[in-house]
Amino acid sequence: MRPPDGGTAHPLKETARLLGAFYDGKLGVLHATGFVVKPDRTIAVGQYSSGPIGRLVWQDVLGLVQIYNTSYSQAEPVVRNSPIHGAER
Repeated sequence: MRPPDGGTAHPLKETARLLGAFYDGKLGVLHATGFVVKPDRTIAVGQYSSGPIGRLVWQDVLGLVQIYNTSYSQAEPVVRNSPIHGAER
């Protein structure tokens, strides 16, 4: 259930701290944060936005995942049962 102001029930400042995201205290907003994790569990890409542009888009992420999947052909795929594709990759 959303609070009356339309926001979320999660404490934004604490959520930003836990995720390593950017919290803008002046605006009271949590900006987008995205990560692509390689099969060896290291971060391939970290994206932090402090405005309305600069988001990871699924097409770019899928292309990067395909590159890493060919590089790590012996490892498990990064994307499985993707909500976009609905099937194993």
